[in-house]
Amino acid sequence: MSGGTSTLPGAALLRGRTSAAAGPLRLDTNHFDRAIAKFRTGVALAACIDEELGGVRAMAVSSLTAIAAAPPTLMLGMTAGRTQRLITRSGHFGLSVLAQDQKDYYDDCGRASTSEFAPGFTMRGHVPVLPKCLAWFECRVVRTVSLDEYKLFISEIAACDHDEGAPLVARSRRLG
Repeated sequence: MSGGTSTLPGAALLRGRTSAAAGPLRLDTNHFDRAIAKFRTGVALAACIDEELGGVRAMAVSSLTAIAAAPPTLMLGMTAGRTQRLITRSGHFGLSVLAQDQKDYYDDCGRASTSEFAPGFTMRGHVPVLPKCLAWFECRVVRTVSLDEYKLFISEIAACDHDEGAPLVARSRRLG
């Protein structure tokens, strides 16, 4: 593309303004949702202690990105819910990256603590993590960014460890 403008596939889906200087772009959100679902990503659970109800509260994360190696920093995205509120309040959470054979942990997230499948968590520092996960991180929130009901937690890593194995991955909203 040399100079001028070009039309990208899907550009017809953009409505309204077309540049940051002119204002926000408007995109068909259903089309975006289907497109981003093609991205293959690992599956992780964020967990924290629920002092009010007792026990551990865990939720599958919507987004996870390594931000920096020094200091070790990651960014976690979560939709609204009890776990998000507890992390906001406490400023700490445990992150467990699931192995290929741990789909049941993902399926159990959000169920009542009385469900038949209740994974046992282990405390690492101030946070709960799954003991046989592929990798775990003890995270301390240093900054929170709110986007409507969605929150990004930028967190420094106090401790982490990992094991060998294949990760549980998600693509097009399917685990495998």
